[in-house]
This record gives sequence, structure tokens and C-alpha cells, in this order.
Amino acid sequence: MDCRHNKYDHFLRDDEHHRHQGKVALNTSELKLLRQLFSKEITVVSELCERIKGCMLDSSDKDSYHDALNTLSTFLRKHFDDEESAMRQIGYPELDAHKMDHDHLIERMVDVMFGASCGSANIATSYDFIVAWKEQHVETADALCVKFIDDLINKQGCGA
Repeated sequence: MDCRHNKYDHFLRDDEHHRHQGKVALNTSELKLLRQLFSKEITVVSELCERIKGCMLDSSDKDSYHDALNTLSTFLRKHFDDEESAMRQIGYPELDAHKMDHDHLIERMVDVMFGASCGSANIATSYDFIVAWKEQHVETADALCVKFIDDLINKQGCGA
């Protein structure tokens, strides 16, 4: 599943120039496109979490559960990379903490995937992890970055 569209690609480059440059000045229309990217990814991740939650509640459908976990895992890697690159470009002040949260979530996701692949998945633990991740990271930490982008847009709109 790939939520990034070509119109966003120039925001998400992570070449040597951008790694050394840090913050990049974006105009209001570019910030609005970036905000759409974040909002779309937040929506997709939330939908994937709901899909996995449904699979866990119906534990008889193991194939759907494994497929949903694989889809989420693949999506998360791209989502986190894109998100961190965009945050770096706009000078998001909480980038380091956000990246640490991503690293922790990846570790937890690996544990969930390992348990599922070995047939020893604790469905209740997996369910708790995914619900907590959705509520605490996607709906809170990611939403704060969207608010930061909105604040940048508003400052530009006021001539600041």
C-alpha cells in the first residue's frame, strides 16, 4: 500500500543535500500539500490498525491476521521514513523524540510479527499494542506534527 503520490515526492527526498541542509523553507501551498500527506497517512494507518484489530477479535482467520500484520509492517517502514524526512525539512522541534518513538514502535512490531510467525502470538498483547499505538502515537504524536504544519501555514498567511 503506497499513500505517497508524485506531487509529494519533492518533500520527501532524503539526499545528502537535504540531510545537511536541515530545515527547508516551504511556501504555503507546499505546506498544505505536506499536511495532506500527513493526514492521508494518519488515515491509512488508522484503517490498517482497525483491520488488524478486527482480525484479532476473530482469531479463527489467521491468514487475514498475518496479511494485515505484513501490510502494516511494510507500510510503517515507509510511513516512518517519509514522516521523519518531512519533519526534518520543516524543522519540527520534536523530531528526535518522535524518531525514538518510531524506533520503539518498530521493536514492538517486530515482537508482534515474530510471535505471529512462530504461532505463539499472544492476541491480547498484540491487540493492546496496536490499540495503544494507534491512540498514543497516530492520534496524538502525529496529530501534533499536523498542528505544527497548520501553525506554519497560519504564520505564512499572516505575513510572518
